[in-house]
Formats: sequence, structure tokens, C-alpha cells
Amino acid sequence: MSSDTANSVVAPYAVLDDPLYISNTDQPTLKLTEIKFNGNNSFLQWKREVYNALIAKNKEGFIDGTCKTPDKTGNTYHQWRRCDLLVMRWLTNSVESHIGETLKYSSNAKEMWEELLDRYGQTNGLEIYSLKKELGQISQENTSLIEYYSKMKTAWESIDELDPIPYCSCGAMTSCTCQLLKRLLDRDNNSKLIQFLMGLNHGYESVKTNVLTMDSLPPLNKALRLLQKIEKQRLISEQTVVPTEVNAYASARSSDVSQGDWKRHKSDMSTDKPSPKFCNSCQKPGHTTEECYHGKPCDYCGKKGHPIANCYIRLRHLANKSGRGRGRYNSGGRSNVYHKRANNADIVMHNDNPLDVYPAGISESPAIEVDKAVVNGIVQNVVQQVYKVLADKSSAGTSTVNFAGPYQ
Repeated sequence: MSSDTANSVVAPYAVLDDPLYISNTDQPTLKLTEIKFNGNNSFLQWKREVYNALIAKNKEGFIDGTCKTPDKTGNTYHQWRRCDLLVMRWLTNSVESHIGETLKYSSNAKEMWEELLDRYGQTNGLEIYSLKKELGQISQENTSLIEYYSKMKTAWESIDELDPIPYCSCGAMTSCTCQLLKRLLDRDNNSKLIQFLMGLNHGYESVKTNVLTMDSLPPLNKALRLLQKIEKQRLISEQTVVPTEVNAYASARSSDVSQGDWKRHKSDMSTDKPSPKFCNSCQKPGHTTEECYHGKPCDYCGKKGHPIANCYIRLRHLANKSGRGRGRYNSGGRSNVYHKRANNADIVMHNDNPLDVYPAGISESPAIEVDKAVVNGIVQNVVQQVYKVLADKSSAGTSTVNFAGPYQ
């Protein structure tokens, strides 16, 4: 037979429900809390943890007085004394050394516990005022519901520890028929529920109205579950919302819009500028349908694609009529110069003009001298027309047009 088996048979207090029973894990070096009390941290929290640990060990009777000191002449006194010294050791292990030094002369565990309560656990109005002021300043703000509820519950429990609900100690409450205790508990629940609803964000106004207009206010936990469902639905809704610009991009890509059109469309969406000109006749940007000469015949030669002002046949006829262009033709049968009317004066434009009407390579002097400002204005107008043509036909691989600068 092993020693443990023998001890369990011989020991008269080897019963788990007996507070005088000492198990193998009940060592003198045990600490009842992970964080020692140093006089500055929360005594209420430390007190609660110590008391719960002693309940788990079935030794809480040594500090609250329920396990009274037996007669020194009795058989149980020595066992009780061993358990009491063990609890005293646990208490000193759970406080800092400078506090433990002031407790080591206590005669028993109950006296040591009362010393701690008298020194650090005295209830006063200033501490209750501080806790209730802190409770009134708690609000949800950017935290989740469960985080906000945890802050409120911690403050409530600290206040209840200092200022608990009165209870009946004479036993008359057990035979009470008016349910006074239930009404006190309901009143406490309603007060906490209203405090909790007051600190919620503005997004829960409709839910708060529905809860407060009930015939009887629900328990706090039930209201919390209802609010958590609303919070979860909102989180799901926010995750499924797609930005407007992403939708526009997806729609444009699904419609096989070209990359250039999409860039122009995105630029139009991001700015307040008016939409650029676009011709519905030739399907090219830069001019409107009214300004387009695509498909319109010239009023002079009848050919399409140019206005009468740029008609080289008309200009050649004007040059021949004035006598300045006769006999000057290239191998293709076209004159190397042409005339254009401007301010009632004949102006000779050479083959290096911006429209490149005639082949380059033959230089020709102007027939008459004219105002440079007039010529420069005409050249700039033609250059703008050439830029539009180049912008429309750059993707088709057209040759670069050679043009001269302002008339010198």
C-alpha cells in the first residue's frame, strides 16, 4: 500500500467538502493572484480575485469567520491551525513585501484579512463619487459594442462593490410576498440599461427608441444582443458597398470601351470641365458636326473634304486670272503657287504652305509684298487646321506635313 493511500485512509479530514482538508497542491509557496497588491493598484479587483481563489480551495471560511476556531483541547484544533497558517501564508504571498511585513504579526487569517480591509478597503464618498463620475463619461465613440459594454460593466461592478444593494440578514425576505427584492433588482437593471443606451452612438437612435418605448424594459443582456445584431448587419452592409468609380470602371470595361475613351471618360468624371468637342459625322474629336467638312462638297469645285477658302482649284484660277501664275507648273500639271484673297489683296502662298497642297522642292518668290501681320494671321489659322488633321490621322500612319513658320 502506498503512502498516499495510507494517508487517505488514516486521515480523518480527507473529505473534499471539509474546509480542514489539505490537498497535495496546497503548498505554502502558492500565490492567490497573478499580480501582487502594492497599495496603488485596485484593491477591489485584488480582493475579488483573492476571495474567489479561496472559495476554489474551500478555505474562504478562514477569512470571513464562518470556519470558527475550535476548542484548543479538541481533536480538530491542530488541523484547523495548520489550515489557518496556510491561508495566512497565501495572503502574504499575494501582496508586496512592504505590505506583508506589516501583516506577519497577525494572530490568524481572519485578523489579517480585516487589517487589509480596514487599511485599503474603507468605503468613502470620494471614491464612489470618482467612480460614478468616470461612469458618466464613458461613451461608445469609435469602439465596438462589446468593448463599450465591458467598460460600463467594470465601472458598475466597482460601484456595487463599494455600495452594494442592501440584503436581508434576518431571513424575513424568504417569506416576503411583495417581491421587494425582485423590484430592487429590476430597478437596478433599468438604471444600468438607460446609462448604457445614453452612451451609444447616434446611429442607434431608432433602436434606443424601440427599447425605451416598451411596456417593460428588457434585461440589459437582451438589449445588448439586439444591438449586436444591428451592428453585425451594418458591418456586412459596409463590406458589400462598392465605390462608385469602381462600378463605372467595371461598366466601361464590360462594354468594350477602348482605353483612350475610358481615360477621357474618367477625366470627365473627376473634373468639372465641359466635355470636349466631338463630331458625329466623322467620329473624331476636336470639332463639332457643324464645323466638319467631311462629306460636304466645296462650293467652288464640288469636291468633298475642304471649304471654299482652302480650295486649291479656286486659288489656281485666281492666280492665272491675275497673270501671276501662268506658265509656272510642275511635272504634275499643278501650279507651284496659288493666290488667296485677304483684305482685297492678292497673296501668293508657296508650295511650303502648311496644307502642303503642292509638292515641296520648288521655291517661289511672292508676287507682291503684303502686310506681315495679315500673312501671319493666315498662317496661324492654317496651322491650327493642320494640328486637327494630324490629331485625327496620327494613328493611321500619315506622313508628317511640312509647313513654314510665320511670314518673314
